[in-house]
Amino acid sequence: MLLKENDIRKIVFECVKKILDEGISDITYHFTSIQSCAKILTKNKFFLSLSSNKSDAYDNKRLFYLSTQRGRNKDIGYAGHYGTCVRIQLDGDALRQNYAGKPIDYWGVNLGKQSYYKQDDNYPMSFQTKQTHHNFEMEDRVFSYKPYIDNANKYITRIDVYIDPRQTKKDVANKNNNTEYMSRIEKEIDADKYQAMSVYMLGKRRGVPVFVYTNLNDFNFMTENNINTEIEELYQNDYNIQQEPDYRDKPLYKSSMEIRNHAVKLNVITALINVCFDINYVKYTNRGIPQNIIQEIALLLKRFNLQGYTSSVLNELKKSSESYSELCHLLSSTVNLPIRRLNTEIGDDESNDIMMLAAYVLKKHGCTNFDDLAKQKP
Repeated sequence: MLLKENDIRKIVFECVKKILDEGISDITYHFTSIQSCAKILTKNKFFLSLSSNKSDAYDNKRLFYLSTQRGRNKDIGYAGHYGTCVRIQLDGDALRQNYAGKPIDYWGVNLGKQSYYKQDDNYPMSFQTKQTHHNFEMEDRVFSYKPYIDNANKYITRIDVYIDPRQTKKDVANKNNNTEYMSRIEKEIDADKYQAMSVYMLGKRRGVPVFVYTNLNDFNFMTENNINTEIEELYQNDYNIQQEPDYRDKPLYKSSMEIRNHAVKLNVITALINVCFDINYVKYTNRGIPQNIIQEIALLLKRFNLQGYTSSVLNELKKSSESYSELCHLLSSTVNLPIRRLNTEIGDDESNDIMMLAAYVLKKHGCTNFDDLAKQKP
């Protein structure tokens, strides 16, 4: 029996609705960099982002999220901008036991505007996706009350590493007979293989199978045509010692990064405390910061294990002159990116504590993002 068009639409609608109602897919994929994957395996935890701006605020209580996508193809979904990357395959059923999740229309009607999939009352057999981007349907978000997911290996079923062969760059180098440029490209690829080796060995220790590819099609289809044998040989040949030390291991670089990270953290903490207590209004009405407010600030920082920043934060607050609305705008724009990156890039215990402080400030004002916070003058 031939199905009528309306019957087909109903079947498609029911299938799509089932997917959306389930939230997290049975199998879902988290794309990330090799360095971030190594950190996930080393710490055995996923580091989440904060839903700090309005377009990210999808859960009113769980303000931290992990981006995943239902498709394993690197070029479809939020992972499309990556070159060399890692795809972490996750057990959606295991995630659903402990975490909430929802499918996200990331791009929405305009680039950068996110929206849920919603049934259109005017068109019962369609959804209000209004997509303008071909990757719109691919993201699942896993929500959490905390800025991390512990016991990561409990949810990881497989890891695939793609090393970009940089063929376009090689073609340019060959065309111009530029041996120096070609040598630099080869060194980049060697560095990727070295980092892939770290992920490969860390995966073994965590009981997670890791597969390394240099061909994109093989990576997308998870074929057996991988370079695992080469990666194992690199490890057996003591590849680490033969290589020139990574610049990230040099004391000067480490020192400069510590200074930079401290400055980023101080900037974020100061902005959060400023908004939390509306410090500039307090200074205006009291000709300074009263002792009781100073004590409250110290106690709040101690509550989130950030007491080491108390003196520096108070010094910064004394110099602050922005209004409440300006500070909220600052948090939703300029400071927003460092807040979102605290966990994904720095990823230490202090970053977790600062993320929890940010969530506290939002919840204290009954908001899920800093855009809305600006409208709620205390």
